[in-house]
Amino acid sequence: MAVFWYALTLFGTSMMLTPAGLAQSSLAVPDAMQAVFNAPWAGKLMVFAGWMLLGLGMYAWSCKCYGVAYSDAAMRRELEG
Repeated sequence: MAVFWYALTLFGTSMMLTPAGLAQSSLAVPDAMQAVFNAPWAGKLMVFAGWMLLGLGMYAWSCKCYGVAYSDAAMRRELEG
């Protein structure tokens, strides 16, 4: 599923930007959004959404790590009596 998503993103980006635009771009997907909507806010929204998803993923990962450590410690206390 992830491979399909990334392939679709690459295909859409390559269809929306010219080869010169792809060569000049440091962040191709936000630049493609700017080209599609013809507005700079679209690219900024894409970058913001990416940072929010990255932050959400890191938050979920840290919650999982702390939750596993907490439950492991709780089980050890229970087993040790």
